[in-house]
Amino acid sequence: MIHTHQGISAIGAFKTKALQVKISKAQPGLNLLSAEFIHFSDLNDTLTEAETNHLDHLLSYTPVLSINTAQSSVVVIPRLGTISPWSSKATDIVHLCDIDKIKRIERATIYHFDAKITKSPQVLAAIMDKMTESVLDSINDAHT
Repeated sequence: MIHTHQGISAIGAFKTKALQVKISKAQPGLNLLSAEFIHFSDLNDTLTEAETNHLDHLLSYTPVLSINTAQSSVVVIPRLGTISPWSSKATDIVHLCDIDKIKRIERATIYHFDAKITKSPQVLAAIMDKMTESVLDSINDAHT
């Protein structure tokens, strides 16, 4: 069972601007609207309402983000088959906060664009490291 938490800003204005330069070289006319973190929690059992609220509070560490105008999105996760250092530490923290129903928690980034991505390999090379990260077709692919 997977619990997801999303909607928090992943990168600031400075990094967005730097990424936009790379993206524009990869696909002219494609603009990065924003990037958001999404957290996937692999659960042993369903969280109670109090546990869900506690987890959501722990994972709300940046301003909330709302993306309604995105025409395409890319979900970038830590490389499949690996456990990221962030995951190891975050899992320890939620266990220390008495949320023991979580087997593992992992963080991914969703990049939102204002147009359809037509040069996918070039755009992916601009926003991710293929040695340490993988791409999902959608958020739902994390549930499998």
